[in-house]
This record gives sequence, C-alpha cells and structure tokens, in this order.
Amino acid sequence: MNTDQSYCFVFVCQAGRLEIDALLLALSLQMHVKCGHELVAAIPMSASRWGRPNRIVLDQLERMNVRIVEIENQIDQEYPIGNKVSCLSIPTGMDKLVFVDSDVLCLREFGGGAEFCAPFNAKFVDTLIFGKDPSEWEAVYSAVGLPLPSIAGETTVSGEATLPYY
Repeated sequence: MNTDQSYCFVFVCQAGRLEIDALLLALSLQMHVKCGHELVAAIPMSASRWGRPNRIVLDQLERMNVRIVEIENQIDQEYPIGNKVSCLSIPTGMDKLVFVDSDVLCLREFGGGAEFCAPFNAKFVDTLIFGKDPSEWEAVYSAVGLPLPSIAGETTVSGEATLPYY
C-alpha cells in the first residue's frame, strides 16, 4: 500500500437509482479508505435531462463530508457516459483523482497501490457496444488522422476481442 498519496474519489449522483447507489458507495469508501482522501459527488447539470437528487440524499452526503460539485456533460447531453468524462476535470487538492462508477462498493481496505503510480489508469470495457464492425474503428482513427493500434484487448465481461476501448 502507498498511504503517502492522497486520493479524490469522484462518482456521479443523479436522480433515481444512482442517488441511492452514490450514498452506498460513499459509505463504503468512508469505511475502507485508509489514506488521505476526499469524496466528491458529481451532480449532472440539466435537471430536465438527468433529474436532481432528492434533497434528503444531498443532505446526507453533506453530513458525510462528501463534496458536492455540479458538472456539465461536455460531450453530448444524450450521451450519459459524457457525465463520467466530465468528472475527470473536477479540481482537487489530492494527488490522484479516481472516478468510480456509482453502482460499485469498496469492500476491503484501500490505502493506495502500485497501480496508482501511472499517470492514467482505465478499466477495459465490459461488453462491446461499439466497434463490432472493424470499419467503425477505421473511421474513428481516420477521422483524427491516426493509424489503427496494433494491440487489442478483451472485454472484461463478454470476452470479445477489440481495440483499446474503455
């Protein structure tokens, strides 16, 4: 464990199931993180699209010392994953910013680790929802003037081979 690093754990909290998930995640992080840290609940702006978490939930997060920050989806309001990407630009005084999906829990002690020494870490995609047709990847890489990567990976749930996709 690398307990001399500090971590900012960020997760999305929006109306509906994710607000309850966010509460449970925050509680699990408070119980198990054993190094310097802060917790941040990212609330997507555009309440008409994403809803606003219940005031009771927001009050409880505040009592738990979870910082609440509004974020704006910089990619596309119709693309929910854009909310996750926007979380990566939340300012923090911690050494590392860690985005955590709201529907997970921390179930054991966390104090850092060698995997957090890299400047950027990402978990490979669970299932392939884009890029099943190789021409899709060719179009994406061509649009930004890059050659297709020579490496591939495997999705973590369905086991499909694909180019790097997170």
